[in-house]
This record gives sequence, structure tokens and C-alpha cells, in this order.
Amino acid sequence: DRIATWMIGFYTNLYYNAIIMYTIYYFFASLQKTLPWTADCPEVTEYPEECCTNDTKARYYWYYNVLDISDDMSNADKFNWRMVLCLLGAWVTCFLLYVERYQDIG
Repeated sequence: DRIATWMIGFYTNLYYNAIIMYTIYYFFASLQKTLPWTADCPEVTEYPEECCTNDTKARYYWYYNVLDISDDMSNADKFNWRMVLCLLGAWVTCFLLYVERYQDIG
């Protein structure tokens, strides 16, 4: 019974930490003078041209800046350190909240 409760809490925490990770990323990205998802797309030849039309600038930013996707699975040579740091920040935030909660209870 305790293991099932722990696993449900752990998987729920994984889900919410992903949401917190993207929130942290977009918070720091929004501190720029011009929001990066509204700016003109860079002149990059490795991405399809239709990825950066006026109606999909936010989609372009999501896929090629936030997620930093590659053109195919065999070309996964990049590691997205920005997202790893945001995920670490999310885990640290949740850990500190849990520690504070248990100190209040105990």
C-alpha cells in the first residue's frame, strides 16, 4: 500500500516537474527586451523554410530553440543543457518545498 502511494506521488511529481521546467525556461526567456518567440526567425538553412512563417514563430521557437530538436534521430549529437538546468531547478524547488513541509509537520 505504501509503495503504490509512493509510486503515484513519484510519477505525479515527474509530470509536474516537467511543467515547472518549461515554466522556469519561459520565465527567464521572457526577461529579454523582445520576446524570443515573437522575433523574426534566424536565417538557418538546416531547418525547413515553412517552419518559420508568421503564424508559426512560436512553434519554431518551441521546436528549434526550447526543445532543440535535430533533423532526424540518427543526428542526436547535441545535449540541451538549458533544459537540464531548468529541470534541476524544478527538482530542487520541489525538494525544498517538501523539506519545509515536513519541518512544519514535525
